[in-house]
Amino acid sequence: AKEEEEEESAAGAGRPYIGSLLLEPNSLVIVQEDMYFKLHGIAERAVDVLDPAVAERTIFNWHQTAVSRRPPEQSEQSADGAMDARLQLPRSTRVSLTIRNVSNVRKVPTAFLGLAGAGKKR
Repeated sequence: AKEEEEEESAAGAGRPYIGSLLLEPNSLVIVQEDMYFKLHGIAERAVDVLDPAVAERTIFNWHQTAVSRRPPEQSEQSADGAMDARLQLPRSTRVSLTIRNVSNVRKVPTAFLGLAGAGKKR
């Protein structure tokens, strides 16, 4: 339940959590229209901790990822002696590129932008 609360807050206020995509290194996702405006959000955290049984139900592309085929780290033991099957996925730098189609563009003087002399030859 706590994972779902955190994910719901990542989706944004008033937007329900419906699921996740797992973006592996060097992956690309293109989001547009309703998906961009209504459904996307990224929770701030350094490490994602995933229970494979839960991930199968909540991560849409789980079976297409390399991490789904990786054995659990099983490094911790719970109070009852059972092994913890959760996967820990540290986050790294991500690059986000946004392209917008703007219909009304106004020219702004470069001095206004702090770029005075940017276009002058030296």
